[in-house]
Amino acid sequence: MQMQHSRNQRGSIFVLTIWATIVLSLFATNLSGRSSQALSVTQRLVEELQSSIEVSSIVHFAGERLSEDATEGYDGPLDSWREEGVFELSSVRGEPLFVYWKLTDEESKVPLNTAPANVLKAFFEYTGETRSLDAQSIADAIVDWRDEDSDMSPQGAESYSYDDYACKNAPFENIEELLLIKGMGVNVYARVAPYVTANSNGRMNLNTIGASAIRALGLSESGYNGFMTFRTGPDNILGTLDDRVFISSTSIAADLEKYIPLEDLNYLAKLEKKELFAVKSETFTLSGKVMSQESSAVVMEFSCVLDREGNILVWNEG
Repeated sequence: MQMQHSRNQRGSIFVLTIWATIVLSLFATNLSGRSSQALSVTQRLVEELQSSIEVSSIVHFAGERLSEDATEGYDGPLDSWREEGVFELSSVRGEPLFVYWKLTDEESKVPLNTAPANVLKAFFEYTGETRSLDAQSIADAIVDWRDEDSDMSPQGAESYSYDDYACKNAPFENIEELLLIKGMGVNVYARVAPYVTANSNGRMNLNTIGASAIRALGLSESGYNGFMTFRTGPDNILGTLDDRVFISSTSIAADLEKYIPLEDLNYLAKLEKKELFAVKSETFTLSGKVMSQESSAVVMEFSCVLDREGNILVWNEG
């Protein structure tokens, strides 16, 4: 009887030992999982910290470029920010990196939030390659999208014109919103996207706008050619060192009177009164990528919008 009791006791202890082992194993597994999770979180935090330091260095570099302005009151062809290139950078871990960068001023594009309907129409007709009637409809719909009222433009679109969402009646926050505009197809969007902005100060820099934005001004063919002749300088190539510049947006008529017809001069004067023009940009997109010098692997792709003081307004990282 005593022997049977001893066997039962040893059996109970054995069972308890097994259960204790199972419980401890589960606890250890759980602890290990938590530890791995904690290490994973820590690693991500370290990587984010390293990226933030690298980003800070890149933005600091861009800010220095923007401060090295060869012309104080206006943008000219010698301004160093108009270049693009590469510089070296070391990561927190000491890894040598290449940073490929490019600065583009947002005022060189057509501003979605301030461009009048006639400017938008000319832009979508020329750059968007749309018919005149379709271009007018898109232009009016853009104006209706960004203004605060619910009054529909002649060929525009308010909330009752859309099935699945309401008209925003507020400024564009990004250019992708164009895809929500009535009449906007993906093909037209693809053609115009590189030349429009929702991030500028609302003006068009007459010294940096390209052919698409100049066409958007709606000048006659003679007026467009004359404007380009003034801008390109003796070599007739836009973006070279002999480009002519506008010193002030109020001197447009005096600068262009020998180059474009009087009718176009008067039209530009009306746009200038709407404060559509500038001669110095205030908002810039810094874009590029960071690559390892050793493996040539892309560490990070980036795109951000800066003001002239180097402050980040919008940050996108790929």
